Amino acid sequence: MRYGRIAAAILLLAAAWRIVVAWVLPCLARDSVNFCEYARDLGQRGIHYLKEPTTRQHPLFPILLLGVQRLARQLGAPDSPMTWQRSGQVVSLVAGLTVVLLTGVLTRRVARRLEPSADASLAGCCAMLLAALLPLNVALSAEAMSDQLHLAFYLAGVIGLLHLNSLFAAAGSGLAAGAAFLTRPEGAVVALAGCIGSLLEPLLRLRARLTRSLLVLGFFVACAAPYWAITGRLSPKKDPFELLRSMFVASDRPGQFPCAPARPPTTLTFARLELLDLPWYGVLPWLLYELLRAGRVVVPLLAVPGLLKWRHKLLRTPFSGLSVCLTGHILLTLLLLGKEQYLAPRHLLVVVMLLTPFSALVLARLVALARAGRWPRAAVGAVFVALLAPLVAYSLRLPNAGDRYLPDVAGYLLQCDPALPGKTVMSGSSLRRVAFYAGARWIPWYEIPEQAEQLARSIVRLRPDYFLIETGPGFEREGNDGVVEILDKHRNIAGSLRGRQTIEVPRGARLHVFQFAWPPVR
Repeated sequence: MRYGRIAAAILLLAAAWRIVVAWVLPCLARDSVNFCEYARDLGQRGIHYLKEPTTRQHPLFPILLLGVQRLARQLGAPDSPMTWQRSGQVVSLVAGLTVVLLTGVLTRRVARRLEPSADASLAGCCAMLLAALLPLNVALSAEAMSDQLHLAFYLAGVIGLLHLNSLFAAAGSGLAAGAAFLTRPEGAVVALAGCIGSLLEPLLRLRARLTRSLLVLGFFVACAAPYWAITGRLSPKKDPFELLRSMFVASDRPGQFPCAPARPPTTLTFARLELLDLPWYGVLPWLLYELLRAGRVVVPLLAVPGLLKWRHKLLRTPFSGLSVCLTGHILLTLLLLGKEQYLAPRHLLVVVMLLTPFSALVLARLVALARAGRWPRAAVGAVFVALLAPLVAYSLRLPNAGDRYLPDVAGYLLQCDPALPGKTVMSGSSLRRVAFYAGARWIPWYEIPEQAEQLARSIVRLRPDYFLIETGPGFEREGNDGVVEILDKHRNIAGSLRGRQTIEVPRGARLHVFQFAWPPVR
C-alpha cells in the first residue's frame, strides 16, 4: 500500500509538471511539426499517403495524433494549428506518464530477480522518480513527437522479456515490439532480443524454446506485416539493409569512420545539420558523451556500479533479452553516428531508460545506507538532493525557448495577409514552423547556400507565395547573406516580387520575407 501511494504521488508530480511545460511551450520543435503535418496529410489522403517516398516516419504516432485531433474537432475545437499541437501533446503526455509507470514496474521485476535481498519497492519508486525528473522525458512529453510513445511500447516489450518462460508474456512481448516498431524502427530490437532470449532459456526444452521464440517473432510480424504490405518496404527511415550497405561504401576522406556517407544528403533530407567529422576512434567517446548528456550524468554514472556488480548475471536468463536490447540499441546508435555523422541526446533515450533500473537499485542502496545512519531523514534528504538536483535543474528549463519568436512571426504575417492560410511558404526546415502556425502549406528549401541559382529557378518553377530565410550568426544561417543578395537581384524573380521586408529576430539574426504575386499560367 505504501508503494502504491508513493507511486501515485510520483505520477501526479510528473503529470502536473508535464502539463505545465506543455501548456507554456513557446513553440513546437521542427520534428513535432513534421508529425503534425504527417497526421494531417494521412487524414486527407488516407492509406495511400504511406506509400509515398517522401513519407519518412513510421505511422502509429501520427495515427493516434489524428484520432485525438478528430475527437477534439467533434467536441467543438477549431481546425487550427493549435488543435494539432495540443492533440500531439496529449498523446505524448499520456505516453510519458506510461513510461514513468513502466520504468517502476521494470525495475521492481529486475530487482526481485537480480538482487532478492534488495528492497524492490524502494528501487521501483527511485526508478519512477528518475524517469519522472529526467529532462529528456519531460521535454519530449510536452512535444508532439513519437519518442515517448515508442519508449512506452519498448519498455512493455522488455518487461515481457523477463518472463519468456510464459507463452502469454512471449506473445505480449512480440506485440509490444510490433507496436514499438510501428512507432519507430528501433522497436524491432525488442523482437530480436525476444528470439535470442527464448533460445537461451535453460529451464525449457528445445521445442519449448523454439515455440516461444516463434511466438515473439510471429506476433511481431503480425503487428508489422500490414504496414510492410502497404508500403512495400521494411522501414522508410533507418532501413537496416541500407545501413548495412553503407558499411561497404568507402569514404573519400582518409581516417574517417567507414560508415560516413560518400555522397551528399538526398533530397529527402529537409534539415541542415551540423555534422561531426569524427575519426573512427572518436565515435565511441562521442557516443558516451552524448549518453551522459541524455541521462544528465546522474543516470549513467549511477548505473555503472550496478552493471559491474551484476555483469555475469546480465549475460544469463532472464536478463539476456534486456542485455541484447541494450547492446543492440548502442550498436544502432553507433551506426547512426557513423553513417550520418550526427547524433542527438534523444537518440540515446532508450539506452538511458534501460540503464535506469540499475541506477535505481544503486540509489535505493544509498538510501538504505542513509536510513541506517544517525540522522536518517537528513541523510536520505541529502542523498536525493545531491543526486537529483541536476535532473531537477535541467527539467525546469523550457524547451525551444529560443524559438518563441516563430509563432509571433506567423501572427504578424497573418495580420499583414489574412488570406495567408492555404497559401504556400517556401523555407528551410526551422522556419517551417512559421508556415505551420500560419496555416500555410510548406515547400522545402534544402538549405544549400551554394545552390542559390538553383533556388531561384525553383522559386520560379514552384511559385510559392512567400519565401523565408534567416541571416546572421549561427551554423544554420551560414552563407544565407549571399542567397538573399542573389534573390534581390535575380531578374526572373524581380518582376514577380510583390513585397520584401526584414524582421529583426533574437540572437542578432534577421528574417527576410519575400512575397510574390505570380502572373497567371497561360
